[in-house]
Amino acid sequence: MKSSYDISLGSNPLRGAVWIEPKLTSLSQAEVSFSPERVVLYDSSTTITVRVSIISTDDAPLPPETLVINNVITSCDEAFASSIDSDEDFVYINILDVENENLIGQTARWVGYALGLVIIALCVVLLIWVILNRKHKVVSMSQPVFLYFVLFGAVVLASAIFPLGVDDGVVDQRGCDIACASVPWLLSTGFSVIFAALFSKV
Repeated sequence: MKSSYDISLGSNPLRGAVWIEPKLTSLSQAEVSFSPERVVLYDSSTTITVRVSIISTDDAPLPPETLVINNVITSCDEAFASSIDSDEDFVYINILDVENENLIGQTARWVGYALGLVIIALCVVLLIWVILNRKHKVVSMSQPVFLYFVLFGAVVLASAIFPLGVDDGVVDQRGCDIACASVPWLLSTGFSVIFAALFSKV
């Protein structure tokens, strides 16, 4: 979840700059970050937007709560800093109850990617082994060309796990459409290549 708010000065300080640093003062189950982390203003004509990123720490939906942000003000002009109403230092951001869209969690996504990479790496290792031992009696009787096709099909089949890990939480609608359309092609192509090689040997 992302939000933002604008910061500006109501009047010009007599001297120097005014530093404003947003700090989260309320307890929250989410990880909150600010960009920029510190704002520097010199006059009342400048407005800077502070972007707030709110991320769940455990892949669960964000619970409804109110975040209280205190803008800590530091100025070379002490009179200017002390004249600001303390209530104006605070910003309140309401997190509403969001419907669970059943998106893939980061943990499940990266576990799937890791397993896909392991399968592809094993296929590459086996491919190298077949090439190096292609003149061995057992390998030559298995016909290395068909083994190449089986390994290639396994790589294509395993690569389908990568678009399966794509959802609205990581890409836009077009990216989701491309990932969704590529899955059946990868699955069917990999399966067909593997079993075409196996049935050709029968």
